[in-house]
Amino acid sequence: TFSKEDPPTIAIAGGGIGGLTLAKGLAEQGWKVQVFEKTAQFRRFGGPIQLASNALSTLKAFDEVFFEKVMQKFTFTGCRTNGVVDGVRSEWYCAFNAIKELPEELGLPYTGVIDRSDLQELLVENLDDEVVQNETTVVGYERKTDGGVTVKLEGGKEVEPALDAQALMSALDMDFDALVGADGIWSSVRAQMWNEPERCLPYSGVSVYAGTTVMKTADYWETGYKGWCPEIHQVLDNTDPEEVQLRPLFERPPSVLK
Repeated sequence: TFSKEDPPTIAIAGGGIGGLTLAKGLAEQGWKVQVFEKTAQFRRFGGPIQLASNALSTLKAFDEVFFEKVMQKFTFTGCRTNGVVDGVRSEWYCAFNAIKELPEELGLPYTGVIDRSDLQELLVENLDDEVVQNETTVVGYERKTDGGVTVKLEGGKEVEPALDAQALMSALDMDFDALVGADGIWSSVRAQMWNEPERCLPYSGVSVYAGTTVMKTADYWETGYKGWCPEIHQVLDNTDPEEVQLRPLFERPPSVLK
């Protein structure tokens, strides 16, 4: 039986947007949370992520101050034209508009985008320092007979964590009540849970370069998304080489699971 004096203890594998958002939501409810993140530090990586009106209303519901911080770095696309433009003739191949009626009817924000790195930084800033443990990879788990779970970390060390930074790696007699796998598409937690085979995909020989930049085009206030636009060369010229990332593509069969 849980109480405010003895709340549930939750381990979260993965410190991405999903894991950090869950950690914030649970912490708001008074639960004790520990996030295990394999990277040594959070670095800016990736482009924008779309947040629909229902997602924004969820963020606003559990923390209006945090919601306002998100809004400061937000770009609304739900009130603009979106689609694919012919890069030569400047004509629309196809255009689509996000649903505006429902947000207007319910008083919700329009759909929009925020840079993934900005959202991740905001989430980390709004968590206590001891919540996120970097350089720690969850490689598996073991169910305990009393209902708890022992988290297996990279290197085979098993930890029954104390939820504070100093005692975290001391293997104290404290169990997690639950483990949540938020460790991405190659989730070790999911692989063990569903007995998935080990994946080792070969390099396809094709790589993609991705970058982010900030620039205002002539139709900045009217247009949300453009798949390929006449200004593409201006976009490339305005992209800082330090913001360009190389992403190798893996060879994989046309299957959802493999």
